[in-house]
Amino acid sequence: MGEFVARNGTAGLYYGSGSPLVYTKIAGVKSFNKGSIAAEEKDVTDFDSPAGWREFVNGLKSASPGSIVLNFDPGETTQEYLRTAQGGAAIAMKALYDDKQATFTALVLAFDEPLQVGEVAEATVTIKLTGAVTWANAS
Repeated sequence: MGEFVARNGTAGLYYGSGSPLVYTKIAGVKSFNKGSIAAEEKDVTDFDSPAGWREFVNGLKSASPGSIVLNFDPGETTQEYLRTAQGGAAIAMKALYDDKQATFTALVLAFDEPLQVGEVAEATVTIKLTGAVTWANAS
């Protein structure tokens, strides 16, 4: 079984724009979580279900909200792209994990940039996947 450790320079998060789609690396990403993907549970219990047990099947999948944590740099163009995408249409994204990549579309739900005395400014971007995640070898 392989092992993956996110290392500087080998992982990254990108947004896509244009036609054909061109990906641009988002500056200052400290951490990324696309959200947990889970299937709905559908109850299919009927009078023929055995031994008094309910029966279930999987339904449609969706993701919980995810997050991107950035070393906040006000006015930095890639971070500004995420801020202005808040509340708009879904954006194309790509997460690079060493030699693998995941591409997906996501809504930007929130862009929060609190400031605290004596601390590095961080922004937290809340996203919500819309549609499937596609995994492939990194290109």
